[in-house]
Amino acid sequence: MVELFPCRLMALLSLCLLTCGRPASGAATTAASAFPKVNWDTLPVFWHAADSSGPFNASTLDFIARFPLATIEKSQSVSVPPRGTGAEEKIVAAAKQIKERAPAVKVLFYSNSVMDWNMYSLHQYCKQHAEAMWLYDDHGKPVLIFGQNTFNVTSANVRQVWIDTVLTADKSGYIDGAFVDRGAEPRNFANVSSAKMAAWDHGHDLHMAEIQQQLGPDKIVVSNNRDYDGVNARMLERFFLADFDANTPYLDLLALTHEAAAGRLVEAHGEPCTPAVLNATLGAFLVGAGDHAYYACSTGWSLHTGSLDTGWLRWHDEYSRKLGAPLGAAKTISASRAFCRNSTVGRSSVEHDDE
Repeated sequence: MVELFPCRLMALLSLCLLTCGRPASGAATTAASAFPKVNWDTLPVFWHAADSSGPFNASTLDFIARFPLATIEKSQSVSVPPRGTGAEEKIVAAAKQIKERAPAVKVLFYSNSVMDWNMYSLHQYCKQHAEAMWLYDDHGKPVLIFGQNTFNVTSANVRQVWIDTVLTADKSGYIDGAFVDRGAEPRNFANVSSAKMAAWDHGHDLHMAEIQQQLGPDKIVVSNNRDYDGVNARMLERFFLADFDANTPYLDLLALTHEAAAGRLVEAHGEPCTPAVLNATLGAFLVGAGDHAYYACSTGWSLHTGSLDTGWLRWHDEYSRKLGAPLGAAKTISASRAFCRNSTVGRSSVEHDDE
């Protein structure tokens, strides 16, 4: 039997892959039409980036059309008028381009559940209603993350204003759901009391559930780096290697298997996309992936970052290799902590040598 994607990895895995670990929380009831059609002929892959210089050109659209799932990032067309603002309208315009080129692609609207990014029109509204919209610490100073204000999601009104931005984009007819960033935001903002932090955390949990509820079961809501009850998708942003959810590689692999059991769509992202990272993360993905799992490897979230090749316009050879559906769950195959999984055309394996 051919080894499709053999990988020999130094990683923190456990022998109890199939028998232990915490189960994924409950996913939303999802309409059959919400997710892309399952296809194991080749690697299931996703796209997630933006062209900050302006609308997508023809070659970029042809490239995106090869993916069943695409998220348009916040910096789309940020350099064109109105410069530095209007991200909502620019994302929808890019979604329209994709849908006109490839209607079957599921297109997601990038949003951030925590940070009030200043390239959105929502930011202008927040500035005008700063006292209500933003979170302030115990000294009355705004809570900032990378220089951006934090939404006061303890307020139901703030949550609804935020959700209305996504609902407006959805009404365009070109959006199939939302990618919601900062799902695993650390719950320990500086100079914020434990009581206020707990209230914000509870509000954020409500916020995530409300996004899915209001968009409905026929839409995808991807929470970055954390599962939420009632939300039907998740990203593992730095899958298997130093993930933002603080999981060990083993727990990332376990999470991937549990997403399938919970009926969630999951995006597993390898970063930075060196050959070693591609090899490691892709091997682990193939061991744990379920029917609605998608893989990508990149460095960053834009098509252009100076001279850096971010990888979002690169079709790796592995993406085109014949694959085949898994024949069962992953199995431990040796005392050296190796895992394998058979498909209709071959075997995927991943192993490590120490703890």
